[in-house]
Amino acid sequence: KLIDGITNVRTAALFSMPADRSKIIMCTSAVPEEGKTTIVSLLGMSLAETGEKVLLVDADMRKSALHRIFGLENKRGLSNCLVSSVRAREAIHAIDEIPGLYVMTAGGKTPSPATLLGSASFERLLRELEPEYERIIFDAPPALHIADSLIIAGKMHGVVFVLHSGKIHQ
Repeated sequence: KLIDGITNVRTAALFSMPADRSKIIMCTSAVPEEGKTTIVSLLGMSLAETGEKVLLVDADMRKSALHRIFGLENKRGLSNCLVSSVRAREAIHAIDEIPGLYVMTAGGKTPSPATLLGSASFERLLRELEPEYERIIFDAPPALHIADSLIIAGKMHGVVFVLHSGKIHQ
C-alpha cells in the first residue's frame, strides 16, 4: 500500500506541473512528525528507480533526519555549503544501493537557518545543482511554526505538502 501511495505522489507531483518546472521540489508539512522525511526518501528512491538522477537535500537544519534514514554522517551538508566552507560536491553522498540517488545532509548546526536559506548563497547553490540532476527534492521544516519553508518555497518549482490524518485539527 505504501509503494502505491508513493507512486501516486510521484505521479501527482510530476503531472501537476509543466515538465520544465518540476525539477526542484520542496516537501513540507504543517507540524513535525507528519512523515515528510519518509515521503521525501521514498519519492527520491522511486524517481531514481525510474532512471532519473535525483538529489535529496535536507533543508531542515533545526531538526535534520534525512542522514539517519540513509545511514550518513551529518558533518558536511547544506549549512556548510551556504557559509562557503564546503563545496557542494564535497557534501553530496551517493547512495550505492540505489543507483541515481544522492543525498545532501543538513550539515552542521547554525544559529540562523532562515538567514542562510534566504541568502544569495542558497540561490547560487540552486543554480550550481540544477544542471547536475534531473530532480532535486528538498526536505524542508514544518511550515506552521518555522519560517524556513516559506522562505525557500518561492525558489521551488513545486511544493508537496504532507498532512498526517488526524494530526491537524480545525
